[in-house]
Amino acid sequence: MGIETHSHGRENGGCDMIMLFHGGVCETIFFNSWTTHTLGPFIGTAIAIFFLTILHEGLKFLRERYYDEERRMERSLPRDDRRKTFSSFLCNKYHLVQTLMHFIQVTLAYALMLIYMNFNYYQCLAILLGFAVGYFIFGWAQKSTTDTNDCCY
Repeated sequence: MGIETHSHGRENGGCDMIMLFHGGVCETIFFNSWTTHTLGPFIGTAIAIFFLTILHEGLKFLRERYYDEERRMERSLPRDDRRKTFSSFLCNKYHLVQTLMHFIQVTLAYALMLIYMNFNYYQCLAILLGFAVGYFIFGWAQKSTTDTNDCCY
């Protein structure tokens, strides 16, 4: 009863995808062209994953700050100017920027989830530490402890 693996094209220099938690430096991240075989590239990838996770937390912080700024600007308008139609809301600069930031945040969250699903201890640890450090840096300004905008954790 061995470890179940699915080949990623080992004949082309790829790594096997082990479907259990494991260590080691041979990993394929997203594409066969992003494969680590030695310690240097593996550590570089782990550092990149760590900073991508901090970036994810930073995007959550920026979205909340941007939303607060939008609300503050809206409250400063005369009451008659606050009424918006559906089409004017969709084309609003603030809404378009929020939509773009949301798209980037969700894309990054799913990418991190896929990396976690490589089941490599060190990559998982890089993600978890990135979330912890990101929360340490940006979490002090959160208004609540529950975040309804996250899809992946």
